[in-house]
Parts: sequence; structure tokens; C-alpha cells
Amino acid sequence: MDGQVVKLRDDLMAATRYGVMMLREALVDPAEFKAARPAKGQSDPLGAFR
Repeated sequence: MDGQVVKLRDDLMAATRYGVMMLREALVDPAEFKAARPAKGQSDPLGAFR
């Protein structure tokens, strides 16, 4: 198209970029994080609650 960039099927790339850029805005209170432990029987795929 005459050297123009065409945004086509780039939704995943845009969402990933947005998510990574918002990480700098994330604030986590360690006490609140530990209080939010998963209930018994729920999985913990990242192993954060050991």
C-alpha cells in the first residue's frame, strides 16, 4: 500500500506491549499479597505461596 504500515492482526502484540508498560505502575503490598493465599485445593501455578 504505497509504503504504508498496515495494522493487521496485531492485537496480541498490542496487548503484550500494554501489559509490559503497565508493570511499572503496579504496586504490591507484601502483607496483602500473603493474605490473598489461594484456598485449599486451588492450584498455584507460579508457586508464589510456598
